[in-house]
Amino acid sequence: MEESIINLLSLLVSIIAASISAVALIRTRKTQSKFLELEKIHAELSQRQIRELEESNKDKMRTTIDLEIVSGSLFVRNVGKSNASNINISFENDDENRIVESELKQLPIQKLKPFADYKLLGSYDTFDSPDVITVLVSWTNLDGSSGSSEEVLKCY
Repeated sequence: MEESIINLLSLLVSIIAASISAVALIRTRKTQSKFLELEKIHAELSQRQIRELEESNKDKMRTTIDLEIVSGSLFVRNVGKSNASNINISFENDDENRIVESELKQLPIQKLKPFADYKLLGSYDTFDSPDVITVLVSWTNLDGSSGSSEEVLKCY
C-alpha cells in the first residue's frame, strides 16, 4: 500500500510538473510571438527613419529661388537651405524685360547663399510698365541637380 501511495504521489507530481511545463511553454510562445511582432515594427520604423534622413539630406542639398519686384528692381532671393549657382532668368515675353542691360550681362549669377538676395536694377515702377510679368528662373542645386520655376510678378 505504501508503494501505491508513493506511485500515486509520483504520478501526481509528474502531472503537476507537466502542467507547469505546458503553461510555461504556452507563455513562452506568446511572449516570443509578441517579441517578433515588436521586432518587425521596430525594423519598419528604422527603415522609415532612414528614408526620412535620406530625404532630409536631399532637401538640404536643394534650394528654392524666389523673385520679387521692389522699387522697380527685380530681386532674386535664395529662400532655401543651401547654395544655388548658375542662376539665370528669362522672360516669357521679351516686352516684359525692363532690366537694365548692364545688369543682364551679369547673368547667370554665379553663387547665391541661403537667404541672400541679388538685386537687378530695372524700371518696373514706371507708367509704361506691364501690370504683371512672367519670369522663368533656373539654377543649379548644391547636389548638381537643376531647379527651375516660373513666377508671375505684379509690377507696382
